[in-house]
Amino acid sequence: MPPKPAAKKPAAKGKKKGKATPEPPIVLAPPIPLVLIARLKLKLDAHTATVSTLFMGDFDKSTLYSAGSDNKIIFWDVQTMQPKLQLQGSTEYGGTLELAVTEQWYQPPPPVLPQPVEPPPPPPVYDSKGKLKKQKPPPKKKVKEPPPPPTPNPIQVLTLITTTSRGFLQVWQVVGLREYIDNSLLREYQLQYPVEGCEPPDELPPPSWACIHTISISSPNGTRYPANALAVQGSTAVYSGGRDHHLRRWDLNTWDCVADLEFSEGINKLHFHGENTLLAGCTDKKIRVVNTQTMEVTHVLTGHHGAVLTITSLQDGQFLSGSGDGTVKFWKLHDRGMPGVLGVWNCTKTLDNGVGVHSLLACGPCQIVVGGSDGAAKLWFWNVHKKNADWECARSITAESKGALGTLFAHDYSLLTAGSDRHIRVYR
Repeated sequence: MPPKPAAKKPAAKGKKKGKATPEPPIVLAPPIPLVLIARLKLKLDAHTATVSTLFMGDFDKSTLYSAGSDNKIIFWDVQTMQPKLQLQGSTEYGGTLELAVTEQWYQPPPPVLPQPVEPPPPPPVYDSKGKLKKQKPPPKKKVKEPPPPPTPNPIQVLTLITTTSRGFLQVWQVVGLREYIDNSLLREYQLQYPVEGCEPPDELPPPSWACIHTISISSPNGTRYPANALAVQGSTAVYSGGRDHHLRRWDLNTWDCVADLEFSEGINKLHFHGENTLLAGCTDKKIRVVNTQTMEVTHVLTGHHGAVLTITSLQDGQFLSGSGDGTVKFWKLHDRGMPGVLGVWNCTKTLDNGVGVHSLLACGPCQIVVGGSDGAAKLWFWNVHKKNADWECARSITAESKGALGTLFAHDYSLLTAGSDRHIRVYR
């Protein structure tokens, strides 16, 4: 259910307000006006196989990333919806199944001008008797000291992590980005404030994207299984899961596997609900709640009658789960009110989608979009005009293809859908 506004309590007199440290808020896509998405605006055909991921970063709102089982990662310009960069992976490792993007910041050091090179002393001069003549030292030139260099702005550094159908984890970065930034800043500063005897550094060629790591994800017996689930935890770790029943945590600096948790079944979906709570949708119809600080399963949620395929969060602390049984369930944590005692996750609502649910998207606190196995996207909203307010399916958008909608994304009052028919559709 949508959140109710909390009543404001008057502050007690004579007491100073302490600084609270709440959990980071859950960022949702903006609500989509139902009237504006009545028609198909664009159909993008850059991929040649199933599109598995649509993603936009938290800082760069001008680029949309897509990945598919054709082993392509495409960067789209959000304004024109045209590809501006394409990364092609090697088919040796299999097609891309999942894409995650982590954003870090690099603080370049201020450029330092080299010290001026002093001219060599003049050669000695002798008189006719062979005595050394005294020479006047050359006059010192007055050199105007350049101002201290300004502190450069932080630079955004992206890392793309992809999983492949043959059990590999691939890491993509712009190779040589930091060296290129440092060299460009120093060159610009030296051209502005030249130093006698010191030439500015040559301009380096612009860096390009490349796969810097290819990591084999293998089970203890050496068998590789597809890892079809990824979740990024800030700029510190990334979690992978798949059909080998293992949840692994990878360090983003060393790319070592620092933790490994074995489940009884395969993992279809990973989703962070808060800072340290990781939700895993599994093939055995259950949802496992993992505390990433201890790497322990704290809750196992049951209720679905099919494999859990997708999970997303609502702003009021609830999360939604979609399953192959055609239902969407709302889950809410009930606090027991006792310190040290874990709360209980209860299912508060079940929506019947009619067909298998492959993707979920929360748009604001009162609207969700459900992608089905029949290729239709259904828009549900919280209808407060009914006598008993409840969730209601307001519209169903059906494409000409019947492929499953594996991913949904909302941006600037537009709804983007993609799935097994290789097309990315933009509705507005």
